[in-house]
Formats: sequence, structure tokens, C-alpha cells
Amino acid sequence: MKITLTIHNSPVQCYSELDDTFDNYQNINKLLKRLNLYLKDILRIYKIHLNILLLVADSVSLSPTSVLKDLNFYIVFPSKLFSFFMKKIEIIYNIPDFQKYFQFKEEFMDQYIYRTFDWICNFALLHEMFHIVNGHLQYKQEIQKKMNIDSNKLKNYNLEFQTMEFDADYNAIVNMATSLFCIIRKPDMRKKYSNSQILQYIIDDYIFMNVALCISFSTFQDISSFKEGDYLSVDHPIAAIRYSYATEILINELKKGFDGIFSINKFISKISEITIACNRIYFANNNFTKSLVCSAYNEQAVKHKMLVHNNWNNFYKTLKKYAYLELKEKEELTDLCYWVDEDKNILPIAFRI
Repeated sequence: MKITLTIHNSPVQCYSELDDTFDNYQNINKLLKRLNLYLKDILRIYKIHLNILLLVADSVSLSPTSVLKDLNFYIVFPSKLFSFFMKKIEIIYNIPDFQKYFQFKEEFMDQYIYRTFDWICNFALLHEMFHIVNGHLQYKQEIQKKMNIDSNKLKNYNLEFQTMEFDADYNAIVNMATSLFCIIRKPDMRKKYSNSQILQYIIDDYIFMNVALCISFSTFQDISSFKEGDYLSVDHPIAAIRYSYATEILINELKKGFDGIFSINKFISKISEITIACNRIYFANNNFTKSLVCSAYNEQAVKHKMLVHNNWNNFYKTLKKYAYLELKEKEELTDLCYWVDEDKNILPIAFRI
């Protein structure tokens, strides 16, 4: 099976006022202005009256971070991050198997790249924003004080830190999915475009979202202190677990958003295959068993994911005193992924592409 992109026929065209590089101040400044407008829109939608400043700083790390200092909130992007993202996307989209599978058209390559770049930047911004508005920064300070007193409970503290990452990922991805189907559900869109055109647009953008998440999680993970099989040896979940959980959320949100509009089973099957293809070609050199998707569904990884998720509701009770949003308890985690069965065995879909 191959996926044919029809981005040039999509209802919403990709936009870009940016040059091909982010090594100079002018281009970074343009991007920050765009991200700042996006941030203000999101805060307005949530009715949060909070001033969050966006900054760029020289850093050895490539991970964005949110900071609370002197009662002010900041989201800080490393100065080399944007160029790194752009180069990474270009490398992936020039992999021959990637171009062959997704039927990329050379004349639209810039649009593919910039759409993916937009999703990466939006995810990074939303993730850090939810660290702030959900009260994570104040709670982190509380944990740091406990760590100074008793450092022997490192795994307990790492469970709390990882729960915050799941929480920020979850809210960021739900917002990304919502923004996609809000556009599609507009009455003028439904009048102007056929279901097949709209479905193709969703599938196109799902590819770009998926690649964005692949790049994000593989870039932001720090496995220098990770001990094989010991998922609480680090304060961030490893990339495989974050990616598997993120794609489950994304697929489920898209399923809820488009139920009643499209043939859901066919839609879910197609985007599941896209998830597998992106992951297999990019991470595993066409060996699915080495991919993030597959490695996230071994017995230990599944148990760890459940452990973090089950910690979520207790964690929310603590966060309520710091959060700027009303925090609701999470539903019991259901295995939403469509490439493993109830016993976590890989289904044939994984090898059918």
C-alpha cells in the first residue's frame, strides 16, 4: 500500500514567510512573533489571563523549557533548535523509502517541510505552555525541596516528573487534534469540499503531525542515565513510551472528532498504517521490531505506562492548588493502539505496508 499526498488540493494551504534557515536573528524573530500570536490565541480560548514571555537563548541542550522566575513565566527555546528541526525534517523527507511510500512530489517538498515544521513548533510551545498553566512548575519546586531533604526516593520523584510530561504531552496533542478537526468542521468547508477531499487533507496533515512527534520525542529524550528496563531511572519517559502514548491519544481524538463524518474503521486503519510507516522507515531502517512503536509494547513498557497513567489522578489532586485551569480526572487508560492485540502481540497490519 502507498499513501498519495494531495497537499496542493488541500482545503487549507501551507503558509510560510520564513527562509530556509534559522541561523539568523531576523528569521528567529519572525518565528517567535508567529508563536507568540498562537500562544495568545490559546490562552484566550482557555480564558487564562497570564503573561508568558517567549525567549531564545544559547544552550548546549536542544530541549525547550518553561521557567518560573520572580513570579514571571517564560518559555525558552534554544537558539539552535529551529535550524536543527528544519535539517532533521529535510533528512527524513529525502529518505528514498519515505518518498516512495508517501508518493512525495518534489514540487511540493517545501510545503511538506514547513507544515511539519509548524507542527513541531506548535507541539513544543503547547507542551511548555501546559507545564505552566497546569501548575507543574510550582509542583516541581515542591519536589525539589523534598529531594534536597531525602534523595533516596529518586524513583518516586521521577514518577511525578514523568507524570507531568505525560500530562503536558496529552494536553498539547489534544489541542493539536482539536485544531485540525475544528478547521474541517467549519460549515463553509463542508459546502466547498467533498468528504474525500477533506479526508485526504486530514491524512496529509496526520503524516506531518506524526513525523513532528517522532522528531520531537527522539530529540528531547535524555537517556544518558537510563538503565535498560528501569523506566524510573530517568525523569522523562523514554521516547518510545511517549511516542506510543501520543499516537494513541492522537488517533483516539481524531476518531472522536470525525465520528459520523467518515467511515471510521477505514480511517483508523489508514492512519495506523501511516504511524507504523513513519516509525519503521525513520527509526528502524525498515525493521518494525526495532521501531519505537514496537519497543513500547513489551510487557515492562506497558506496565510502566499504566503506572504513570494511574498516578495521574492523584497527581491532579496535588496540582489543583497551583493550576490556572480546571483539572479533570483522567479516564481509565484503554489500549487504543491498533497494531497490537489484547495480549500485546503485533498484528499483521504492522508488516503489511
